[in-house]
Amino acid sequence: MKVAIICLTKDNLDSKWIHFEAGAIAKTTDSHVCTFLFDISDANVQPPLSQFQNTRYNEDDILKLLKTINSKIGLSAEKALKESNLESIFNTFWPQLKAKLDETPVSTEKEAEPRSDRDLLEESWQLLRSIKNNYNGNILFDKQDKSKILDIWRKVFQKVKN
Repeated sequence: MKVAIICLTKDNLDSKWIHFEAGAIAKTTDSHVCTFLFDISDANVQPPLSQFQNTRYNEDDILKLLKTINSKIGLSAEKALKESNLESIFNTFWPQLKAKLDETPVSTEKEAEPRSDRDLLEESWQLLRSIKNNYNGNILFDKQDKSKILDIWRKVFQKVKN
């Protein structure tokens, strides 16, 4: 199992090379791509990078990323950690990891513009259309698609409420 963690910042969000590499990795068998959003939000990430599991820079999301990697390892017949052991190790080393990440220089670029509601809705529509076209009668959509759709709609409705 190969896992790629692509770190996205304001400075490299529009990098054609990152988009190319993410696509190349995602198309290989036995691979999984995740994005780590350092100084940007989910709404800043456009397709195709938005289709991957976005990890925001916070303790809960980073633990979720590690659990995803661990589960992928387990699915590939490699030796995965028990979830309780993973959580224990994470809790032990989180302060050190956070300290190192906090030392990362912050971008001098202006704040990345969040995508418009229309862009988010169009992406959601494309995901729904893809799910419909790939429906095989047994599985409507996988957990990653479901999570992505729910995240997009949650953001849109959150904006509408405010």
